[in-house]
Amino acid sequence: MRRLVLALALLLAGCGTVYPLTADPSIPFAEGQVMVSARKDGGLDIDLSTLHMGDPGKLSPEAVAYVVWIRPLGPGPVGEAENVGAFKPTPELKGWLTFKTTHTELELFVTIEPTPEATKPTGRVVLRGEVTGVAAAPASAPAAPVLTRSAAATASAEAAEPPAAPAPSASASPPAPAQE
Repeated sequence: MRRLVLALALLLAGCGTVYPLTADPSIPFAEGQVMVSARKDGGLDIDLSTLHMGDPGKLSPEAVAYVVWIRPLGPGPVGEAENVGAFKPTPELKGWLTFKTTHTELELFVTIEPTPEATKPTGRVVLRGEVTGVAAAPASAPAAPVLTRSAAATASAEAAEPPAAPAPSASASPPAPAQE
């Protein structure tokens, strides 16, 4: 039931658009996706998540991190790749990174690098995708109420509990004292 309520809350909140990432054929087990949400200022919030990504050192002896890069797309010249962060997978082989960008159309790729602070991509690209056509965030608040996670949890809890007895009104007489 909680999963259903959370899924409904995320759907109603308009959490963004999901873009899959394509794995390099040499590591077909890797999976990745980005959830992209437009901000009111015109930029994007991006949440990258990965599965089945092991220790980068197993792909290349000098690699210590997976570095996430973006490169703006669009009508002008292709820009330089920008390091937006790095991640190391958990023991469960999951990884994630959240970042913001002012670019609205971009190529995103993940490389294995000898340092998380790399200034240019030098390692093998293990995941790749593009973010295009993200709808702009509304300029004003939505007309319909939006459920948040806490509101969804409250609604779920209220649905599981019987309704409370009505509170006594101010004009009601006080309860009679207990007799022994």
